[in-house]
Amino acid sequence: MAVLTVMVAFEYTAGATISKCLNIAFATALGVSLGIGAKYLAELCGKEGEPIILGFLVFILGALGTFTRFYPHMQRRYDYGCMFSVATFSLVTVSGDSYLELVKHRISTIMVSVATVMVISLVIRPVWAGKDLHNLIIANLEKLASFLDGFESEYFQAIGEVSKDEERGFLEAFKSVLGSKATEESLANFAWWEPANGPFRFNNPGKEYLKIGNLGRDCACHLHALSGHLKSKSKQCIKVSCFVHQN
Repeated sequence: MAVLTVMVAFEYTAGATISKCLNIAFATALGVSLGIGAKYLAELCGKEGEPIILGFLVFILGALGTFTRFYPHMQRRYDYGCMFSVATFSLVTVSGDSYLELVKHRISTIMVSVATVMVISLVIRPVWAGKDLHNLIIANLEKLASFLDGFESEYFQAIGEVSKDEERGFLEAFKSVLGSKATEESLANFAWWEPANGPFRFNNPGKEYLKIGNLGRDCACHLHALSGHLKSKSKQCIKVSCFVHQN
């Protein structure tokens, strides 16, 4: 069980690992507390009413945990917490009279697993999501700059002919910039969980990076539209080309 928990909690970046570990730890504590309370409440109803009460409570908590995950904010930051709380609660409630032994084993397993993963991710080999987000934004801006650098030689042939491979390279760079929003938001979310690191310490500007990323995608959209416009064979494109050459 400890090995499986380590496999679930361990992620590439430190922020993602911390997010999962904290979610698992707090969800386990919540699930154990609710499970013990449900067992105590069910025992008050006698042997006949106990399975009915437990089944009803498992259904209610499972439904709440499932539908809570549909909220974007909860799914983005507390998805694993909802899942583990429901799983732990279900294990405790259906474990019979030996639920206290299960609780002790569950808590000890989670503590060992979380401690192992946190030490590896934060001390031995940390990979910071905030730094990856910073590098991703810089790489996207460099792709836009490289397109602008090659704009004249590619479309107006001021320096020379450009091969088809290089032309496709520019287009692929644009596709990666336009499709980087999900990655940026994921890294910004993981950076929110990370402790103080890098030059920004506790003030990691994740939201500012997202604003820069949105502006970069807007710029990429305009350049991509201009690229398609200048590639057309219409007379208007020829007039634009002549005008740019003259200026």
